[in-house]
Amino acid sequence: MEDPEFNLICRYLPAYSFLPVNKVIEGWEIVKLLFSDNERVQALLEYFENTYIYGKPAMRLRGRIKPQQHPPLFPIDMWSVASRVDENLPRTTNIAESWHGRLNR
Repeated sequence: MEDPEFNLICRYLPAYSFLPVNKVIEGWEIVKLLFSDNERVQALLEYFENTYIYGKPAMRLRGRIKPQQHPPLFPIDMWSVASRVDENLPRTTNIAESWHGRLNR
């Protein structure tokens, strides 16, 4: 099934890694507003938000309901490569992986 909006958001999500850490949430809120009508996109956005942006909501029941938030599985400062790009550093460990591969031969 062809869904141009879903395809577009799939291209937007990896771009978040290039935003500075302090701009990710601001950018996230803007994109959420742009794609608020598509159910398929909403499911993907919810997953991304729970895993990478805010974390998963949780409710604690001990006499009363108290909304809480679990931290994201992958915090923003872990996956943002913006500072590495600014400092002209590698964004991945491919260089180390290549070196280890040659060492193991």
